[in-house]
Amino acid sequence: MIYAFDDLFDIGKLKLLVENYAKLTSMPTSILDLEGNVLIGAEWQDICTHFHRVHPETAKRCTESDTVLAGQLSKGSKFNIYKCKNGLVDVAVPIYIERMHIGNLFAGQFFLEPPDIDFFRRQAKTYRFDEITYLESVKKVPILTKEQVVKITDFFCQLSEMIGEMGLSRLKLLKREKELRIMNQIGEVFLNIPDEDMYMEVLKIILEGLESKFGIFGYIDKRGDLVVPSMTRTVWDKCQVPDKRFVFRRETWGNSMWPVAIREKRTICLNEPSVRTPHGHIKITNHVSLPIIHQNNVVGLIQVANKESSYEKEDIDLLENIVSAIGPVLNARLERDRKEKERQKLEVSVRHTQKMEAIGTLAGGIAHDFNNLLGIIIGNISYALSQMDKNKALYDVLTDVQEGAKQAQNLTQQLLIFAKGGEPIKKVIPLNQLIKDSSGFVGRGAKSKCEYHLAHDLWRAEADSGQIHQVVSNIVINADQAMPNGGMITIQSENVEIDTGDDLNLSEGKYVKISIQDEGVGIQEKYISNIFEPYFTTKQKGSGLGLATAYSIIKRHGGHITVYSEIGKGTVFHIYLPASDKTAHESENGLGQHTGQGKILIMDDQEPILKMVGRMLTHMGYKPVYAMDGSEAIEKYRESCQRNSPFDLVILDLTVPGGMGGDKAVPELLKIDPKVKAVVSSGYSNDPIMGNYEDYGFCGVMPKPYTRSQLAEVLNKILGENG
Repeated sequence: MIYAFDDLFDIGKLKLLVENYAKLTSMPTSILDLEGNVLIGAEWQDICTHFHRVHPETAKRCTESDTVLAGQLSKGSKFNIYKCKNGLVDVAVPIYIERMHIGNLFAGQFFLEPPDIDFFRRQAKTYRFDEITYLESVKKVPILTKEQVVKITDFFCQLSEMIGEMGLSRLKLLKREKELRIMNQIGEVFLNIPDEDMYMEVLKIILEGLESKFGIFGYIDKRGDLVVPSMTRTVWDKCQVPDKRFVFRRETWGNSMWPVAIREKRTICLNEPSVRTPHGHIKITNHVSLPIIHQNNVVGLIQVANKESSYEKEDIDLLENIVSAIGPVLNARLERDRKEKERQKLEVSVRHTQKMEAIGTLAGGIAHDFNNLLGIIIGNISYALSQMDKNKALYDVLTDVQEGAKQAQNLTQQLLIFAKGGEPIKKVIPLNQLIKDSSGFVGRGAKSKCEYHLAHDLWRAEADSGQIHQVVSNIVINADQAMPNGGMITIQSENVEIDTGDDLNLSEGKYVKISIQDEGVGIQEKYISNIFEPYFTTKQKGSGLGLATAYSIIKRHGGHITVYSEIGKGTVFHIYLPASDKTAHESENGLGQHTGQGKILIMDDQEPILKMVGRMLTHMGYKPVYAMDGSEAIEKYRESCQRNSPFDLVILDLTVPGGMGGDKAVPELLKIDPKVKAVVSSGYSNDPIMGNYEDYGFCGVMPKPYTRSQLAEVLNKILGENG
């Protein structure tokens, strides 16, 4: 910034100093600016005040002389002694502040030798001065020796230096006042202006302080991209770049000034036109880019441009002081904003959970009762099919009935999962094969095709294979339906490690990531926040349960699911499941078939279920014994132990309305027989016992409804293939 002379000095005090010196020495003294304007003048000779400075022509010669003298001093001379065009001698000493020439200190008017009276007589005639008075004023001008002039010059050099130091102190004070004023204004904005309006207001203050036309003030987000909420409206309106935006992805930065400033963590100033602006961008001339750094991390950027004059060291120092002060404040603001966003996301998540629980309370109860009814149907059909000749026409009829019942079972399972039920029954599983099995149906009759990019070294996950199968299947079905004319569904699996800085609401650790991407129509942004809600759908067909079920399943597995979509380009779902370092169990042989002998106690409050399970067990070689609630089961188990004829297995319904369920019965059975083999069964899998049955004293679990082969699988696991 260029300061005026009277900005840097107390003219009143300086005038008093000059006048006192002039009176003391009878030496005319003055201070002029670089344009020749007299700022202070004292004890001037009459020849100047009454003649030379009064007549237009001689006054012009005075100004020309002063200007020529100033020009010589600006070239670096410490002083200059010369004869002005009106015939008098002056001494001039430059006044500098930080190597900036701001004015000149003059001593004179005097002669170094007796004056040429004829010269001044001719001058009087030329300019029509009163010759007698004019020549009398000439005689008043002192004649100095060279020694006197040297002493005057030395003194003036010292006086000039002292004046310069006074100006320097004032200059530093002005700079500091300006800096503090800007800092205070910025501080007020940070405190009082909400949201992203703050960036624009701060930028306005900086541009005004730096006399710049254009600029940006932005921050670095979690992805490392530059977000610029503050680009000046003038720039935005004039910019003709077709893809102008407020978010600059790190991978698109290139090597222009501001990306280099961020990467190298240093200020970059260029006082020349920019040659790297894209076509259509406004013309950028002088510009400065400064990274905003906090604890050695770049948190933001300030860039100013198109100042009419060059950016000087003074400007750079001011900007660097500003960004140094802004660094911790901006970082705190960003942290506050991030925490606020996390809080808002948590609130949304809580509301979503509460909404699902409210809907699920009713749906879950209905699903539980429905599962019991399905258990009777599916169990008896599976038993009947096992006893029937496959060539009979009735076999196909029962198979169709069984298939319909299984579809009803799947729908009920979805209700349980997104409602209050669906506790996953986990085991360590290899996900790649499960992914292929869950999506393979697309290749059979569908126009869409699946392309797999599955990591060969994919970590295992401890999960409910049936539920994860359902998640993948639901999303793949949606992807296929989003492309009615066919297309490619890309399915990818990979290992990822999540740290505390990731914006996924996940605990730190290792995860398996499954991505399912289509090339469909995309999802409108206004619907994105609703797609995981139950019964929400934009399709003409569908229950609206698929994605709600998927969301609930993944959450119950301790994972997370996200979605990104672009209209006309497609949608991608990302599924995150916690990785497990446990070893997968080897598959048992003979699943679906079992034979044995002995007694098995069955407890259930539904008599048709007792009969159904009894028929299955009888056919496998066991003698079934029935109980309607936990109390009856305990009594029968105690009696069998007293007769030294204990049961080989006990199947307990988890909950019995109005009576003792399996959860209360198993501790009593363990008191009677610590080696009791108890299996828990329920049509409502929300209870933690279903997912962690071993922790509650059970050695197996059978979710309702189940088939004969599923019962056989549990018996194989607990009793062995031959009981």
